[in-house]
Amino acid sequence: MSANTIESVIESRVFGSSRPATGDAVEITVVRSAPTKLLTSIEIARLVHKGMDGAYLQRLCERIPRKILADTLGAEASNFSKFYKRTLSKVQTDEINDLTLVWSELCDFFDDDDELIDEWLKTPAPALSGAEPIELLSTIVGRQTLRKSLDAMRYGEFA
Repeated sequence: MSANTIESVIESRVFGSSRPATGDAVEITVVRSAPTKLLTSIEIARLVHKGMDGAYLQRLCERIPRKILADTLGAEASNFSKFYKRTLSKVQTDEINDLTLVWSELCDFFDDDDELIDEWLKTPAPALSGAEPIELLSTIVGRQTLRKSLDAMRYGEFA
């Protein structure tokens, strides 16, 4: 996968070397190479503008539940596969990009423990007015709220 695609940016964020997909066997190979260049927000915005290959959603389903991805794209999980055969729009790509940023924060906070992530997402939180965090993942405003909640938990403001 080329380093100049939104798919490669998301791949490293969601599946980076410390994040194998659930059930994947992991083979570790040490390769000495030049450090990976971090992309600026401008470069990522340009990649988002090009759109994401919808087929990449199948890979994301290995780590992020299909229903969450479908909700983020405003689709039903039952007809989600329609996205696999096309390039996502700029808006759809931006939504998936933002979702994967939050997902990465969740993985970092919960030490890549899928069971803990799932439990937290499905537990009503008083700090979220009793909402389940999973309800907030499909919108930008909801994801901003979750980021604030994770920050507050990270820094001990509430649990």
